[in-house]
Amino acid sequence: MTGANRDHPATAPGEASTPSLLIIGGDRRNACLAAHFAAAGLAVCTLALDEKSVIPAWNDPVWQSFNAIVGPIPFSEDGKTLHAPLHAEKIAIADFLDALAETATLYAGTLPADSHPRCRTVDLTKNLALYDRNLVATAEGVLQTLLNQIEFTLAGSDILVAGYGKVGRIVAQRLNALDARVAVYSADPRERARIPASLRSTDLADLSVYRIVINTIPARVFDAGNLPTLDRSALLLDVSSFPGGVDSSFAAKTGLQLLRAPGLPGRKAPETVAAAMSEVILADIGPGRP
Repeated sequence: MTGANRDHPATAPGEASTPSLLIIGGDRRNACLAAHFAAAGLAVCTLALDEKSVIPAWNDPVWQSFNAIVGPIPFSEDGKTLHAPLHAEKIAIADFLDALAETATLYAGTLPADSHPRCRTVDLTKNLALYDRNLVATAEGVLQTLLNQIEFTLAGSDILVAGYGKVGRIVAQRLNALDARVAVYSADPRERARIPASLRSTDLADLSVYRIVINTIPARVFDAGNLPTLDRSALLLDVSSFPGGVDSSFAAKTGLQLLRAPGLPGRKAPETVAAAMSEVILADIGPGRP
């Protein structure tokens, strides 16, 4: 276990103690979060944010000492283990949740439906202010990723955005502002109704015109039925969460350029998102919470 000011004294006037807080797993958003909490006078410990981190035994009393725990966003990619891309070991969700004190609060992404936490949980993905920060970071991350991959301008390029939820909408808007020729696919009639005249609504039957295809839908929409129509020189960028929306095996067999890029906020703008996370969590902890 590593600590950021693990024995940091309380700094707020009149407080009897500073919360004992654990940050476990997640991407660079959580790594940046430790500094924000330490600066606020919280005693912070970190786990599973590097390969060398040693996870204590589940019966170790140290788990019961944490009354605030920040987990990963997303919480899990397989429904069984914590999302901990910076750590070498697997951390079983059931063991982790059972080790926490019933009086603790866990701040993280959405927990699997079949998990049974005994402690209070706060789903950070449901916080609108934090969600908006992640949206902006995702959109900018998409643009940065594209510009690092292509050898042509986005302006004038035919680009398909699959999905017109909040992520797809802001990505399509940013690309349209750069004078790309943007088409949008959505199977949801409500989403299609929101597609403006400046964008073109389309289906996925023929992908041959597109130089870039961006998927934001976390369900299989690109497979053997439509991928053969995509030019082999095109870039297929999948930013959706696990399990993704592209048949990666088929894409690999046919020589398509598939780039999986989930979790862009944690890789492209971790400091910005961590600052927003700290505001949300510190507001919930409050000055009077132990």
